[in-house]
Amino acid sequence: MANKAININKEIVEWAIQRAGFELSDFYSDNPKVKEWIENESLPTIKQLEKFTHKVHVPFGYMFYNEPPKEEIPIPFFRSGTSNPTADRISLNVYHTIQAL
Repeated sequence: MANKAININKEIVEWAIQRAGFELSDFYSDNPKVKEWIENESLPTIKQLEKFTHKVHVPFGYMFYNEPPKEEIPIPFFRSGTSNPTADRISLNVYHTIQAL
């Protein structure tokens, strides 16, 4: 029998999908099992959850948080103006590059 993960928070799953740059509806249509998880129709196995975290580039442990972590960059980010509604979001590539420095 496969080990089932528990306490998967819908808010974390949706945050991870959007953080990776996917549209929720598109992601759910391509990954119907993930939609079942957030609708409490099924629970993911540990292996399924690992595959999901690799796909959305999120550390495995984040899936067990109560709320999405606040990711901040430690330097000013001047690439977007204040009129941009997505100014608080940065690409994963930029975020990971800054973390590596």
